[in-house]
Order: sequence, then C-alpha cells, then structure tokens
Amino acid sequence: MRRTLTPTPAGAAFTMVELLVVVAIIAVLVGVLLPALGSARKTARLTQCASNLHYVGLGVHMYATQHNGSLPQGPDAPAPPFYAMPLMATNQLSSAGDQNYIGLGLLFRDDFQNPESVFCPGDDDPVDFGVELTKIGTADAFASYFYRHGAEQTSNLVDDLGDNTAGGRAVALALDRNFVNVHTTHQRKQVNILYIDGHTERRSNAAGDYQTTTGAPAQMHAMFRKADGAK
Repeated sequence: MRRTLTPTPAGAAFTMVELLVVVAIIAVLVGVLLPALGSARKTARLTQCASNLHYVGLGVHMYATQHNGSLPQGPDAPAPPFYAMPLMATNQLSSAGDQNYIGLGLLFRDDFQNPESVFCPGDDDPVDFGVELTKIGTADAFASYFYRHGAEQTSNLVDDLGDNTAGGRAVALALDRNFVNVHTTHQRKQVNILYIDGHTERRSNAAGDYQTTTGAPAQMHAMFRKADGAK
C-alpha cells in the first residue's frame, strides 16, 4: 500500500513555542526601548526649554533697545503676596490687585513677539499656556522662569548688570522656576540658565542649588549668585 505525504501549507501557523519566543523578544525590546524613549523626551524638553529662554533673552534685549538700554523692571510698588518687594527675583508677570505688569510681563506691554516662550515645556505641573497668556496684564499670571528683576545686581543696563552681593559679576538673567512646595520643572534634576549675553547653560540641580520655596527671596537670590559663578 502506497502512502501519500501531505505537504505542509505555505502559511502554516507558528507553534506555541515559537509564539512564546516572539513575545519574549518583544517584551525585552520594550523594556530596553521605553527608558530610552523617556530619556529622549526629557532631553527634547530641556532643549526646547533652552530655546524658549533664548527667545526670552531676545525679547529682553529688544525691550532694552526701546528703553535706553534698561532691562524690564518694576513696578516699584509691590503686589503681595507673590511679588513681595521691589527688586525681588520673581516669576510673576502681572498682578490682579493693581493690574500691573511685573518683570518679564513688561515685555507683553511692548507687544512681545514670542509670548509662549515664557513657559517651559518641561513644567512638571500642567499649565494651559493659552489661558495663562490671557491673564497677563489683568490678573495674576506667572511664567515658568525666575527673572532676576534687579536682584543681586548694581546696574540695570542690558550690557552691564554690575556686581552681585558676593562681589562677583552679575551675569545670569533668568532660570527655570523650582518652587519645591508649589511648582517645579524638569523634576528638579536639571535647570537651564539664561545669561545676559543671550546664551544658555544647562546645570545639574542634584545638590538643590537651584530651587527655593515661596516667600523666601534670600534663597531665590542665592540661586542667581550661584548661577553667576562657574560650574
């Protein structure tokens, strides 16, 4: 009796063992790629943040050309509780009480061309930038960056901030906001710093040198002294 061999179909299914091997390989790849993708996203946000600060710097220099070389500063009258005193570093853009523009908010009074650049894409607390922009000039509004605003400097000219209280040259203009009890950026691990000449630098915040709490101007000013110095 002659036997007939039945050929295996070209589209035969995988065996269970083969399927398990494929699933295991995919799981390993996912485990390897997800952290890398997360790290890439964080790096991209840090890079975009630095770009935003660069545009803030351009806005500050444009403001200075229209105001006799002076940086945006004011008002002299404080707007408690956030902007607690004249010449205090701040991330506040305007106040509801007197509808004053504050610090970097003065750029908007002069028709700032890159308004969303005052917000950091690495903000750890979701912010509706569109809504926040509508508040500027009429309500309490806040940027993602601390602005020096006359603190720790002896001059308010765009080409020379003078000295800080430690006797060093004041050169840092703005940096990532890190209120550890309210709002933070980049998970408080790194900060971008804008300098008066327009360049930005990225520094580690592992030691907590670039963070503060609300209502602590001395801590905030210490951050700028630190930013003025070498890495």
